Amino acid sequence: MSEVIELILEGTPDMIIECVTNLVRKLYSQGEWYKSIPKIGDAPDYTKRDRTYSAALEVFVIQKPLLREDYDAKIGTISLQLLPNERTLLSFQKSENSDSPWGHFIKYLFGELERLGFIHFEEEKPPIGFRRNV
Repeated sequence: MSEVIELILEGTPDMIIECVTNLVRKLYSQGEWYKSIPKIGDAPDYTKRDRTYSAALEVFVIQKPLLREDYDAKIGTISLQLLPNERTLLSFQKSENSDSPWGHFIKYLFGELERLGFIHFEEEKPPIGFRRNV
């Protein structure tokens, strides 16, 4: 069984969902065939329904066989949970192989999260297997 990575990010789940959606669009425009589908969780009964309290982002690789039919292969899921002070707990299964599509996507995601200020690796060590593109 693979290890679960958990990170606390600055920002709300809504902000993180938007970040992932924009990253997928950017990668797609560069020829990387990723797709993400957010699944918003239910809000607790005692809260206002003005924000996302939890979500799961399913990430796919779009595979284009020689036939004219497209189909998607699910490569992983990112879970988001709202924390106090406008923070989000992000968790996902660590990739067994950093050269897999999931491993590549996570590297892209960490780079984008750091670039946009959702996470600061100077303050905490990056997860094992993450290398900065310098």
